[in-house]
Amino acid sequence: MKELLKNTTRKYASDYWRLCAKFSVSREHNAYSDQLIRGSGAVEENYRVACRAKFNADFINKLKMVEAEED
Repeated sequence: MKELLKNTTRKYASDYWRLCAKFSVSREHNAYSDQLIRGSGAVEENYRVACRAKFNADFINKLKMVEAEED
């Protein structure tokens, strides 16, 4: 299950990167694109950190960070 979610979060980040690459270049779009790329990358990164947790309680706590970034 963890590997499936790792792959899913990686795809989530790359899908947002590809979406943002299609936006026109303007100051407004760049601000939104940057935020979307950083947020989707943070979801992937935080999930990988959660997978390295040593205890179940720590894993759950770190998943809450993933959820917050995704939100």
